[in-house]
Amino acid sequence: MKKRIKSKLKGSRFERKVALELSKKGFLVYKGSASKGGWYDGHRIGVGDLLAINKDRKLIIEVKYNKNKLSQKERSDLVEVARKVDAEPFLAYWEGEIKFERIKA
Repeated sequence: MKKRIKSKLKGSRFERKVALELSKKGFLVYKGSASKGGWYDGHRIGVGDLLAINKDRKLIIEVKYNKNKLSQKERSDLVEVARKVDAEPFLAYWEGEIKFERIKA
């Protein structure tokens, strides 16, 4: 149980770092509560930890400390939801620094 709590804390801290980084780049950033995603078309959707917007772009971002932890289903769901709302799907991960990767179908 202790390891799970430590892992969740690490993930939450990393999400905050990513949000701060995006805000420094001029984005308004919203964080989903407890990483449950949000609501779309009257249904709960479990994709995207962060929504970042500025005057030119809308990003839905899944945050994973380890890049390899994003499953194929999570990728597909992220791309599908982003397409529905005309946003760009991204993965944010750690590789010595915060990295962003655009997710493709």
